Amino acid sequence: MQVEVVVRRKIVRRGVTRAVVASPYFWLLVGCVLTVVAMLGYPYLPEKRLQLVNDDADAYIYADPKNSVEWLDMEALRWRCQIRDSHGEAFCGFNIVLGEDNSQGVDFSQYDRLNLDLSYSGASRSLRYYLRNREPGFSERDDPETHKFNQTQISVEFLPEGLSIGLDEFYVAEWWLSGFSVPRAISGPSFDHVTSFGIDLAYPAASGEHIAQLHGAELVGDWVSRDSWYAGIIISWVVVLTLFGSYRLYDLRQRVLLERRRAEKVAERNRELRQESQQYRELSEHDQLTGLLNRHGITREIEKFFALPENTIALLVIDIDHFKSVNDTHGHDIGDRILRQMGEVLSDSVRQSDRLARWGGEEFVLLLPESDGGVAQMVAEKLRQRVADTRFEALPEHSVTISIGVGVRQSGEDYHALFRRVDTALYRAKDGGRNRVELSVEG
Repeated sequence: MQVEVVVRRKIVRRGVTRAVVASPYFWLLVGCVLTVVAMLGYPYLPEKRLQLVNDDADAYIYADPKNSVEWLDMEALRWRCQIRDSHGEAFCGFNIVLGEDNSQGVDFSQYDRLNLDLSYSGASRSLRYYLRNREPGFSERDDPETHKFNQTQISVEFLPEGLSIGLDEFYVAEWWLSGFSVPRAISGPSFDHVTSFGIDLAYPAASGEHIAQLHGAELVGDWVSRDSWYAGIIISWVVVLTLFGSYRLYDLRQRVLLERRRAEKVAERNRELRQESQQYRELSEHDQLTGLLNRHGITREIEKFFALPENTIALLVIDIDHFKSVNDTHGHDIGDRILRQMGEVLSDSVRQSDRLARWGGEEFVLLLPESDGGVAQMVAEKLRQRVADTRFEALPEHSVTISIGVGVRQSGEDYHALFRRVDTALYRAKDGGRNRVELSVEG
C-alpha cells in the first residue's frame, strides 16, 4: 500500500512537471532569465583580437635628410633616431606595412581600440601614432602618400602602464586634407582599408637621441558590439513575443471555435431536449388511443378558462351508450376501434376554440368558451345526431349512440362544481332512455 502511494505521487509529479514544461509561460520565464544573464554577461564575452606585430611584419624606419635613424635590433623592432637639427620639417619614425599590398590593407573598422606595448627614451614629451587608410576611388594604389593619414598624439607618460588607443581618438591630419584637396565626403576618419601603421616623433621633434622599441601591437574589439548585442536581445524578444502572440491568437481562435462548436452542440442538444420534452408533454397530455386531450391535458385548459370568475363557459359531458356491453360482447379491440372513431367524429364536429378531451373510459368532455345554455344545448344535439348517423366500421350493423349532459358556468363557479351538475344531468339522460341531451339545473 505504501509503495503504491509513492508510485502515484511520482506519477502526479511527472504529470505536473510535463504540464509546466509544456506551458508557453514557462518558456517566457526562461527567456526572461536568459535575457538578464545575457545583459549582465555582456562584459564577460571574449574579445576579438588581431596581432599586428609578427615575424613576417614588413617594418620600415625613416627620417628626414638632416637627421638619422637606424635599427638597433630589427627583429625586436628596436630603433634609434638622432635629431641633430630640430628644424620645422624634422621627422623620424617607424611603420609597418599591413595587408598583402597597398591596394588591400586590413579592415580595422571591426575593432574598437589599438593596444600597444611600446618602450621609449628620449626628450620628446609625446609621440604621434598614425594609420594610413586607402580610400577606394581616391587613393592611388602605388602612392602611399595618397592614403588617408589618420593620426593621434599621446603623451609618453602613459607608455609604462601600457597604451590603449581608441580608434575614435584618431583624426585626419590637416596637411593631408589640404595637400590633396580631399572631398568633404571622405574627409573624416576611416579604417576599412588600413595599409600601414606607424609611430614617429611628435612635432616639433626634440633634439637629441630617441630610442623606441615596439614589443607588441594588437587590435582589440568585441565580436558583437554592445548596441548590436542589446539590439539582438530586443529583436529576439520582438520575434518571441510575435510568435507567442500569434500562438495565443491561434490558441484563442481554436478555443473560440471549440467553444462555439460546444455551444452549437449544446444548443442542438437543447433543441432536441425541447422537442423531446414537447413530445413527452404531448404524450402526457394526449390520449394515445384517440389522439384527443386526456384528463391531464384538459386540466391545463380548464385552469386557463376558469382563471377569471366572470368568464362564461359551457361544459358537455359525453358518454357512449351501452359501451360496457360492447366490450363484453365483442371484445376490447372492437371497443378501442369505436373509441378511436368516436374521437374523430366528435373532433370533426366542434369549433377550433372548443376543447375536447377523453375524460376516461367511454366518457368525453367538451368545453365551449363564451357559450350560453342555448348554444351549448344546440351543439350537444348536433353531436348526438352526428354520432347516431355515423356508421362505425367496427360494428357496421350496430347503432352507436351517446348521451350528453350540458351545463353553463354560473358566476364564480369552479370547474368541479360545474362538472358535478353536468354529470348529474348526464345520469338523467342515461336514466331517461339514453341517446339524448339533458341540460343541467342551476345550483
